[in-house]
Amino acid sequence: MEYPKQIMNKKELSSMGFPEAYLMRAFSQPGQTFAWRQNPANRTSPILLDTAGFERWRLDDCKTQEKARKQRAVVA
Repeated sequence: MEYPKQIMNKKELSSMGFPEAYLMRAFSQPGQTFAWRQNPANRTSPILLDTAGFERWRLDDCKTQEKARKQRAVVA
């Protein structure tokens, strides 16, 4: 997927169609290095995301979810 900017805030990505809960899940993922607060000392500071890293995480997340669905189908 192509993004208009290299670094975008959560509000801009939400306006592109990404659910806010999905973006927050990406932000709070342990070990991620592509999302951060603009001012870490302020908890209401905007969340910024590096779109290249977010896209890699998003594709990996899609593969993981697809694999989990396949495993559930086999067990049932």
